[in-house]
Amino acid sequence: QALYLMNNPFVTAQAKAFADSLLKGGPGDEDRVRAAYSRAFARPATAEDVSLALGFVRRFDAALAGREQDAAARRAKAWAAWCQVLFASSEFVYVN
Repeated sequence: QALYLMNNPFVTAQAKAFADSLLKGGPGDEDRVRAAYSRAFARPATAEDVSLALGFVRRFDAALAGREQDAAARRAKAWAAWCQVLFASSEFVYVN
């Protein structure tokens, strides 16, 4: 299951669509993270969730900086990667 969620083109496309909707939806990155947690997990994001998410997005964006000159494209890719991480998380895959 984990490899499917990390590598499948359908999951990647859904993560991109989810990220696109988040990027269109709110004015701030913290609000985007909170919206994503609400939609994906039906719970509010904790302060740690927000911090980890924003750190991931910043590091991913920085890693792409040498290969992708367009800042908007880097940002979209970073958010899509983070959304895919959400989809691959145990909290998303398993119902308690």
